[in-house]
Amino acid sequence: IKGLKFDHLGTSSSDNKFNDAIMLNRNWHFSWSKFYYFKKNNNYFYALKKISPNIYYSFYSFCPVAISMKVFSLIMEWLFLQDKKLAKLV
Repeated sequence: IKGLKFDHLGTSSSDNKFNDAIMLNRNWHFSWSKFYYFKKNNNYFYALKKISPNIYYSFYSFCPVAISMKVFSLIMEWLFLQDKKLAKLV
């Protein structure tokens, strides 16, 4: 069709609350497909070599998030315990 133009809005057909899960699934699928392709057409170790930057990036982008979530959880737990101690005093 001559002159056809369209805008593709990714994940627009699903509810916004599922966007994080969709992105995780999409990224996992991309990584697995890339590994499978290289393994099938070359060999296992070549596939690992090709996806190692993806693994490295995923690991080092996940660690700060996991650590900050754990720190936040510990702070909230400590504050909750302090609140309970104050309630006992009153």
